[in-house]
Amino acid sequence: MLQVLTLLKIQYFLDSNEDEEDNLVLTTGVLLMTYINAIISVIGILVSIVLIVGLYENNYKLLIPWIYAMLTSLAFGVVTVVFNTQIMDKNKVPAYVSFYVASVMLNIYVLFCVISQYLLYKGEA
Repeated sequence: MLQVLTLLKIQYFLDSNEDEEDNLVLTTGVLLMTYINAIISVIGILVSIVLIVGLYENNYKLLIPWIYAMLTSLAFGVVTVVFNTQIMDKNKVPAYVSFYVASVMLNIYVLFCVISQYLLYKGEA
């Protein structure tokens, strides 16, 4: 979702910035972030399937990949937000950051739920 917003905003920045070297660096950065986000998303889908299997079979070891994938996704999300706030219209930054903070809060809640289930299955809860 964050990458879609980045790609939509990139044209505005490119139109307002006449320096081709800056445009090349920015475009390369956006493409790199898009590729990394796509990889993280595919991994997220795969580990979510493993998570569902782990929950169904009460196997705590199958919950671990999802926990690490979510932590990685959250960390990359922070990098994405910092990058996006640098290239977007300054009037829109508060709304963008507010949306991201709400998203992170929800993701952290779900992460705690999965960690709690992991501990329950493992017998440490």
